[in-house]
Amino acid sequence: MKKGKLIVVSNRGPYKLSRTKNGLKRTKTIGGLVTSVLPMMKKYGGVWVAWGEPEGRYPAAAGRPDFTLRYLRLSGEQERGFYWGLSNTALWPLCHSFLGRVRYDAADWNMYEHVNRLFAGETIAEMEEEDLVWIHDYQLSLVPQFLRTARPSARLAFFWHIPFPATEIYRTFPWRAALLKSLLACDLIGFHIPEYRDNFFEAAVEILGAEVDGEFVCYSGRRTRILARPIGIDYLGIERLAQQPRIRERVRELKSGLPRQTILLGVERMDYTKGILERLRAVENLLERKPNYRGAVTLIQIVTPSREFMSAYQQKKREIDEIVGRINGKYSSDLWIPIRYLFRSFSLNNLIAYYCLSDIALITPLRDGLNLVAKEFIASRLNHDGVVILSEFAGVAWQLPEAILVNPYSEEEMSDAIDRAIQLPKDEQQQRMRRMQDRIRAQDFSWWTEEFLRAMEKIRSADVPAWPDALRSAVQRGQRPWIFLDYDGTLVPIARTPAEALPDAELTKLLSRLAGRKSFQTIVLSGRPLSSLQALLPIDGMILAGTYGAEVQMPDGRIIRHADPAALRPAVEQIRRAWGALTENRQGFFIEDKGMAVALHARFADADEAQSVMEDARREAEDLMRGEDLRLLGGDRFLEAAPANADKRLAVDWLLDRFAGRGAYPVYFGDDDKDEEAFDAIRCRSGLPIVVGERQPETRALVRLHSPENVRVWLEDMLTLDADAPKNPEN
Repeated sequence: MKKGKLIVVSNRGPYKLSRTKNGLKRTKTIGGLVTSVLPMMKKYGGVWVAWGEPEGRYPAAAGRPDFTLRYLRLSGEQERGFYWGLSNTALWPLCHSFLGRVRYDAADWNMYEHVNRLFAGETIAEMEEEDLVWIHDYQLSLVPQFLRTARPSARLAFFWHIPFPATEIYRTFPWRAALLKSLLACDLIGFHIPEYRDNFFEAAVEILGAEVDGEFVCYSGRRTRILARPIGIDYLGIERLAQQPRIRERVRELKSGLPRQTILLGVERMDYTKGILERLRAVENLLERKPNYRGAVTLIQIVTPSREFMSAYQQKKREIDEIVGRINGKYSSDLWIPIRYLFRSFSLNNLIAYYCLSDIALITPLRDGLNLVAKEFIASRLNHDGVVILSEFAGVAWQLPEAILVNPYSEEEMSDAIDRAIQLPKDEQQQRMRRMQDRIRAQDFSWWTEEFLRAMEKIRSADVPAWPDALRSAVQRGQRPWIFLDYDGTLVPIARTPAEALPDAELTKLLSRLAGRKSFQTIVLSGRPLSSLQALLPIDGMILAGTYGAEVQMPDGRIIRHADPAALRPAVEQIRRAWGALTENRQGFFIEDKGMAVALHARFADADEAQSVMEDARREAEDLMRGEDLRLLGGDRFLEAAPANADKRLAVDWLLDRFAGRGAYPVYFGDDDKDEEAFDAIRCRSGLPIVVGERQPETRALVRLHSPENVRVWLEDMLTLDADAPKNPEN
């Protein structure tokens, strides 16, 4: 970590703690999250906040993991509402698309909110400047909002470990907007695979009206990066275990009890999402349709007890017990049992022995966020043989196209897949397995954690710089600030298209307050046409300057134009048509007709195609502009034919010279190269140029704000400063 410490926040911690006569004993807990995150915490240090007992703070000590544990205790009532209630009877079935098992209860939601607030409080107690907080999974989805409210400058990341459902399913959740808003308080959100990421994009757009810009979601002035990176396993560690003599001896012992068998293996914890019943029925179907497999094929089904207090899980166990009994009763012989059903917990060493023993892994959940059993099975195959039969509804299917993919809801399809896997030639098995091993080895737990650490390191602290002394002094002396504001990228985040970049109610209210202050003059200076600004910001008292200042609406409603629209329109129309013909039937391009100007956008086009098309578009425009009062703006992904005097620097100088008077103090907020022209004008007048965002790494501005959200903070602060400032009688 380059700066600050790492704070991990999760529902369950990495260790079960117990007090003994020799002190505190730590027993590692089992799970994909702990397996992947614990090595990172040991390497980098930090704090891990989780639900656990005994409650308390356990600093790093000699001979212990070099990070601090902070455990909070939950009462029985809190556990019932937060964990067994909202988390397990609402969010878990909802996200796995089991709407028939969902139960929404307002009391559970209230307790979930309360417990998330407790987690946030424990986290805040550990947070310092520049710390990076990484929150994990659906149980803690409201923690980001509580942290953001308490620490606006915090660096926050989240990883969602289960599926994120399709919007038509997610929108049944009564508190859908609150959950999305909280997640979008983060700077970075991770999902396992692109499907879940895309579902989140769609939900954010449809439910919140957010905008998607590449891999960012823009909402309420914040840009949140969304990544799809599947969690990894300790591939080399599992491979080493599979090579150990005691594991090989255990495999020989197991094999001696199953002579001349093709061994199928299923490994799950008890859960209705895992498709255990459907898998058992598929094996029954195989034995019924293919009698030659009787006595030759055995399914070892390992089921780990889980959530035994919940009625849905108790019922599922009864159903599994019954079908196992029925199949074994129907097909068993004196020396052969078709299903070996093992209902108990297994250590990783024991599981690896079963992985090595088996010929075919049957991993057929009805829905699964990822599934690490598939990866562990692959890592254990020292001879590069074996077959993975994998549900197409498991997230890991995205990583493992070489597996035999099946629809777990079809007994016949799964039965046919088992038959195919048994018959698969050894050389094809090895070819498929080697490709899967290469991929899973490369994308192991270290790859996953490092991918996110690199992404998190890029999260810049959202601290908003304090007002410079010169500006504070100017306001306090009663000088009248002239506040120039670009629109796209400055007041609102960049959207996919200009039509999608709408001001929210809070922004409109803030600008109205600024425009209502006689001690300020607020100007929105944009490349948008004046008509667009008028529609977006119908606010009295503001100056609206469209087309880079070529057309201006004054506070009294007067329109002043520095170019003749009628004279320019024929050439603009010719360019529009030429660009339309050039981009017809091409993906990722769009043309924006601005009346006195026309722009060609290639933001979402293929990079190579964009370069070629934009070069042709530039040549076409230059030919058509000869002798016209137009100039060409833009670069690789953007071109615009605009009036020759459409120039933000000229607009700033003209407005200040013509209307500002002696007591003006110019402040300019902008985010791109057209604003850089205006920054020079502002600096020449001893004003304050401010660049917004990262689009201009090299800038002539004196201050950088990281987002439109920070611009709002500054404007709010300006109103506060003005309230205490003396009034200048000359203004």
